[in-house]
Amino acid sequence: MAADDGPVEVEGLTPEQLASLQKAVESPVPAPAIHPAEMIATSRKAARCAACGHDISTTEGEVCPKCGNLSRPRSSQAQTAAANARQYAADDRVRNRRTIVYASAGLAVTVGLRLAQRSPELLLEDARYLVVGSACGMAVYYLCCLIFIGFDQPLWVQLLRLLSVYLVLLAVLGVIVALPMSACMTLIIAPAVLVVLYVMLLKRELELDQLDAGIVGIVSGAAAFGGIVASYYV
Repeated sequence: MAADDGPVEVEGLTPEQLASLQKAVESPVPAPAIHPAEMIATSRKAARCAACGHDISTTEGEVCPKCGNLSRPRSSQAQTAAANARQYAADDRVRNRRTIVYASAGLAVTVGLRLAQRSPELLLEDARYLVVGSACGMAVYYLCCLIFIGFDQPLWVQLLRLLSVYLVLLAVLGVIVALPMSACMTLIIAPAVLVVLYVMLLKRELELDQLDAGIVGIVSGAAAFGGIVASYYV
């Protein structure tokens, strides 16, 4: 039998039968057709969390909703983004707890101080300071967000954190006024301490840089002071 010299002769087959046989040999065998629905069903059956076996076929993300472990392999970039998102969520929870602590501590110190002084009627003046001052400060902060800061968090969250800052400032002001010092020293020390503390809390709680915190602190502080003074003449 000669190799690659021409058509192969096989005894007992006609040329037509030989051509059909050669065509059948050279044609690729088609793979069995699989319906797309079957492929989806198969993939869903195999979509199980590797850690706990929870069905993740309908899960949008890459984290198992039951155990919190990674349920699908991800690229290094996706892993970095997920790690950053988890870290930001953890930091946000810490800030929310700190907001509650600041607000509770400020309110408790203010009320406790007035009760210790046996002057509960001064709580109405404290409420005036808080309502008018925080309203003016929040309005200024909102304008600053519109002009140059921007909105990187929900506005209601920022306003709640700002309210906790004002509660702390109110408590500190009450403590300074209660200290045994002359009225002149109080007028000197109180504004300096409150401005420095205000800027520090704005930077920490609202995640502002030093310049933005300084601008917001000075402008909103002046607006709050003006609003409180004007409230006595309304």
